Amino acid sequence: RILRGRCVHYPLSEASLRFKVQVNNTLNALLEAGADFGTLWLEVKIEHYHWFPSTNRQLIMDVVEQCNALGVKVGIYTSKYDWETIVGPSWTEVSSLPLWWFLYNGQSNFNNFIPFGGWNKPTIHQYSASVNGACSVGQHELAP
Repeated sequence: RILRGRCVHYPLSEASLRFKVQVNNTLNALLEAGADFGTLWLEVKIEHYHWFPSTNRQLIMDVVEQCNALGVKVGIYTSKYDWETIVGPSWTEVSSLPLWWFLYNGQSNFNNFIPFGGWNKPTIHQYSASVNGACSVGQHELAP
């Protein structure tokens, strides 16, 4: 899915394809379609990860490494709760990547951000789940 030139990758945990293959397929489809996006955001939410933290960490690293190998900028889309549940509270290996943090609090600022995963500040804050945009198309509200 592409939002404001941002592409979000939803890993399929039940699929037989490894995450690295999934992201490769996603990127190939985007490039073949001529999609214009700046960052591929890896969604790290509870519904996509069902393994031990060490396995989840490796799956995330597989995607990051694949994006790096293909020259594609990658970021992480998650919340503090999801991140700490999925990879554990002390894992900071990808904290150099941009963070798209979601907390549906209706506030278009970073005031309620509590550091996690090595991030001291997010790049983007998604502060609502969905609102009706032009032509009643659902869209997310983001800050900045």
